[in-house]
Amino acid sequence: MRWFAAGRQLRHCQQSALKTTIARASPLLPLHRRTAYTAALLQRFTSPTTTTTTVTFASHTPSFRRAMSSDAADYEAFLKKAQKDYSEGYEPPADTERTATITAEVDPHPAIRALGERFYVSEVDEAFEFISFSWEKELLPTIDEFSDLTGSDSGSIEVLEPKDWDHRNEYQDVRDAVATACAGGEVKVYRVQRGARVTYYVLGVDVKARKIVGVRVKAVES
Repeated sequence: MRWFAAGRQLRHCQQSALKTTIARASPLLPLHRRTAYTAALLQRFTSPTTTTTTVTFASHTPSFRRAMSSDAADYEAFLKKAQKDYSEGYEPPADTERTATITAEVDPHPAIRALGERFYVSEVDEAFEFISFSWEKELLPTIDEFSDLTGSDSGSIEVLEPKDWDHRNEYQDVRDAVATACAGGEVKVYRVQRGARVTYYVLGVDVKARKIVGVRVKAVES
């Protein structure tokens, strides 16, 4: 309170001294103008002053965005180059064997046609389908020759006797139909395996027509 009172007394003394000085310095001014002039000077010299400092921050947003855009472009280019480096020289493995020629313009032998929609039972049930290959020889193809005919890897091919393939005689009618189609000639079963997928070819040679004839069916054996 003492400091507050002392401050008020000091301001009062300053104002009184300023009024006296103004009165002496401007005796020719009319009284009403002298009063207004005195009030203006008092307000100017006795009012507390406040200094305002304005700080302007430069915006770096455009530069920052350009930097981010440049970094993203560089990273995308790096990913594309890495992908290209790993993919060069890589050839995806062939997932399917070359399909044997399926006769479309010539009807299958009546014995095979009589089978109708005959299914082979495995983990999936698939229907037998008629196939034929052009063939100049009287004997059935070897593993290498069959590999050339179908495009299968020779290491995945196995030749079976019909009774070993159908040891329960579940497909006796299929075996008999192929034997009839090749005029009672020899019948073999070619087994081609790709992982759990297996394709069975039940084939014989039709010497007169110079063709290999028979049926094919796909199975899953895991």
